[in-house]
Formats: sequence, C-alpha cells, structure tokens
Amino acid sequence: MRQSPRNIPRPWAALLALLVVPIGASGQSPVPSDLPFDLTADDVQAVPREALQDAIAAERDKGYDITVTTNGGRMWANVLLHVARSARDAAPDGPPLFIHEADYFNAYLDVTGFAPEEAPEFVRISHEYGQHTLVEYRTDRVVDMDDTDAVPQLALAVQTWWPESAGLGDKYAYEDTLSTPQLLVENRRQTSYRLLDLGDQVLYDEMEGIRGRPTTGVLGAIFSVLGTGKLEWTRMTVSDDGLLLIRAKAKKLISKTTTAVVNQDGTGGELPDDRADLQDLARSLETDLRVAYLDWPF
Repeated sequence: MRQSPRNIPRPWAALLALLVVPIGASGQSPVPSDLPFDLTADDVQAVPREALQDAIAAERDKGYDITVTTNGGRMWANVLLHVARSARDAAPDGPPLFIHEADYFNAYLDVTGFAPEEAPEFVRISHEYGQHTLVEYRTDRVVDMDDTDAVPQLALAVQTWWPESAGLGDKYAYEDTLSTPQLLVENRRQTSYRLLDLGDQVLYDEMEGIRGRPTTGVLGAIFSVLGTGKLEWTRMTVSDDGLLLIRAKAKKLISKTTTAVVNQDGTGGELPDDRADLQDLARSLETDLRVAYLDWPF
C-alpha cells in the first residue's frame, strides 16, 4: 500500500484526505487572507476551477496517463502553461495567477473520476498539505529578453507553499510504491522555479526546494547517477508518438546530468538505438541554452 506522508501521522493523513475546503456559490475557493510575499487577494487573480478542468482534460486527451507519478511533471507544466496562456490573452498586464490547491485537486478529480481517497499520491499529498501556487505569467517580468539566447514563447515564475500556521512541518516526502518505477519525492514548504515554453521544449529552471528520482526499474538505474541531490533544471520534449524525453541535472556534492525516455503509460528507460528520431530529440535537449532571468517578482 502507499505510504502516508512521512511528516503526518497516519490517522491525520487519512483525515486530511477527506477534508473539503469551503467554496463559494460559484464553486471557486476563496483566496486565503494569509498570502505570502505581502500579497493580498487584490494583488492576484484566482484561476477558476473550470479553467483547471479544461487544462487537465486537454492533457488527458493527449493520450498519456495523467494518473501516474512519472507523468506528473509533464502534466503540471502543461496545465500551468495552459492557464497562463489564457490569462495572457484575457489580461496581458496581469496580475499574477493564484491557484487554490482545493480547486486544482477537485478539478483533477472531476476529470479523472477518482474519489478523493483514490487520487494518486503526487496529486493527493499537495492537497493534504494545502499547497497553493502563485504564477507570474508576464514573460517580460520573468526573462531578460535582451540577454537570452532563445526567446521563450511564454515564461513563468512559479512559487508554491503551504502556510506555516498549518503545523505540518517544513517538508513532505514519500515513496510512491505503486508507481512503475517507484519514485522518491521530496518538497519543501516553499518551492520555486521558472517554467519556460520554448516551442519544441519545456524547461523547468532555477528549481529550489524539490528533490526526487525513480528508485526501481530501468529509470531508477538511469537516474541513480543523480542520487537524491537537489534538482536544478529539467528539460522535456515529446516525440510525434507521444514519448516524453527528459534531461535533468541535479547537484549533491557535484553536478550530474542524465537523459531518459518515459512512455505514455509512465514506464520508461534508456534511449533506443533504433529510433533516430528520439536520438535527434535527445541531442536537442543537450544543446547549450543561456537564459537571463530577472529578479523574482514575488
């Protein structure tokens, strides 16, 4: 069976999984009054649950399994980019987006048909901790456009957190023993990263507060070179037949980088020698990429 979050005793973890955050008549969760970074509800725009449903459904319809942990980073990146594009079209001058964890969790349940206790670990644990998200989607406030090699189609600055007042500790960690391969994941109370849409690639960069790697199977063997060091960046691209290629860099005592392929069902392994198209995509992930970032907007 799945392990409960290590910082929550099992009875409390079970109880938290059943909690329902009060929502307004429109189905939208209220923006909390204790936003970080001296922000108030007037400084952000809440992403409607319906918009999150649309974004998650769009990922489901691409054919890859959005219920397995190994596809979680792909889904989350594309959901953020989806809602950010919509916000940019409707309100190009901002303000930043706020995603209430309950709205995302319930949108995910709506799309997948899961009951709350059936949701996969990588979705359920952020709900149990009340992990909210802030997104700055104005590219010119994220990237120095005059000092960057590849101008992104969209650049986001993302912060996630849960309130200190929740009394849940400063990190959560779990090993998803039902995923294939099994995964070890750790999130700090506050995480941050840049998320760039480069057209043919998606880049997670300047990642802070996130650790994790596969621990079993072929992917476990590939990513064992990274150890459990702090992830610094991850570059992703997708083949014409829906395979995900990942190149990641982590740092413990020294920096290490590796590449792997993830199938649509979440299983994965090394690059096959007989797929010239995948070899070309892998080489594209290895090209040098210089991006100059502006100071954090939050």
